Amino acid sequence: MALNEDAVRRLYMECQVKLQQFSRDLNAVKLQIAQKDRDRRIHDLVQQELAGLGAGKRTYKSVGKMFLAAEPTDISKDLKVESKSLAKESEALGKKKEFIERSSNDIQNLLRDVTRGR
Repeated sequence: MALNEDAVRRLYMECQVKLQQFSRDLNAVKLQIAQKDRDRRIHDLVQQELAGLGAGKRTYKSVGKMFLAAEPTDISKDLKVESKSLAKESEALGKKKEFIERSSNDIQNLLRDVTRGR
């Protein structure tokens, strides 16, 4: 019977470690999603501002520590591409978040079963 107690104790400890890891991973994914969404909103705002500019206005695009003159249409196209990329990355992170939440719930259910079984 002592072996069974040791196995249960070991399983309980492993589940707690996994649950902590899932919690850290979930927080990291949530932060990444928030960052991607914020960047996408910034891109949308810049696109709106560029659309409000008249033709012939000088616009500049930052490249590292310098700025290059660029047409507003070119900047807008680049922002649209980046926004689509950010949306795809955010969607992938959302799927990862769902997976982590499901895994975390499974571990929590296992922990409940282990503690009830004692």
